Amino acid sequence: MSDPFLQYLPAGPTIARFHKSDARVRFAMGPIGSGKTSGMLMEMLYRGTGQAPSTFDGVRKTRIAVIRDTYPNLEKTTIPSWHEWIPRGLGEWAGGPPPTHRIKLDVANIGPVSIEVEFKALGEHRIEDVMRGWQGTGAYLNEADRLPRDVLT
Repeated sequence: MSDPFLQYLPAGPTIARFHKSDARVRFAMGPIGSGKTSGMLMEMLYRGTGQAPSTFDGVRKTRIAVIRDTYPNLEKTTIPSWHEWIPRGLGEWAGGPPPTHRIKLDVANIGPVSIEVEFKALGEHRIEDVMRGWQGTGAYLNEADRLPRDVLT
């Protein structure tokens, strides 16, 4: 199976600029079909390949949370979009809770990469309760306008 990033091209100049930015917090807005979701999902892979290799084993390791309002919304929209780009058979898919995809790739000119993506939903819980003790590299707030303001802070 070929590397997913070899098949991906940003949908337009806005998403291309998003990929080039190293800002700590970034948002992408646009109309339906503008490539936001694909861009954000691929961003997680790009960030994973950009991590410094571990001094222990030389693997570039990344752990990212995809945060959504509810598990039904994750299952209905976000996870199917993820699997359009990243098949369940690429790495290890665990249906949860929380649904988690562990991907190990050997990327040309980069080396071994390990990316773990956890799909988390708030439901009736506060972000502090959902993320307590979680250690990761970053988070993708999927449909951020549907999340409480304190999720970002």
